[in-house]
Amino acid sequence: MIDYKKLDVEYDQVVILDLLSDSERTNWKITQELDATLTGERFSTRIINLSNKQELLDTLAQLTTESKAGKRYMLHFVGHGNKDCIGLKHTGELITWSELEGPLQTLNMAADESLVLNMTTCKGLNVIKAVNHMTATKPFFGIVGYSDDLDYRVGIQASKIFYLGMSNGLHINEALTKVQKDTGDDKFLCITAQGYSESKNKIEQQK
Repeated sequence: MIDYKKLDVEYDQVVILDLLSDSERTNWKITQELDATLTGERFSTRIINLSNKQELLDTLAQLTTESKAGKRYMLHFVGHGNKDCIGLKHTGELITWSELEGPLQTLNMAADESLVLNMTTCKGLNVIKAVNHMTATKPFFGIVGYSDDLDYRVGIQASKIFYLGMSNGLHINEALTKVQKDTGDDKFLCITAQGYSESKNKIEQQK
């Protein structure tokens, strides 16, 4: 019988990692809306606007240092994504999901395997591809993401429902269920790295 790990953590901050262009930030106001919702529900937030891949890697390294000192963060990505990567559409710079495995793995270990990613991107659920099912050390505990192309307005609505649910004491999976119910959209999903790995291992064994 598989012993599934449970998440028991109080986050110090929700760190919003924004990979959009300045014009997209101004026009869509995704991070602005997220920050307003989170602070309205008394979450501590930190907004980090990123302009290239190296800035993202440097930020993950800095958060790793802070996590080693005892801080615990949920990371909320805002940007463009597809089945293979997240990227900065305005510069054409792409960061494959697999490239995030190492930096996130180090951060997750520093955070006692409590790292959760919330993805407001198209096909953000594909960040699960950063998980190597053959490796015990995972890049995060779990993820919340969308399995298809995501309209930014729907993404904002879903995030508001999600964080309001968490503010009212719901666990992540319960808050996600509320998102599905209130939006009428079952493409919002959450996956744990352990659950994904166990499923992949089972598939490999059946071959």
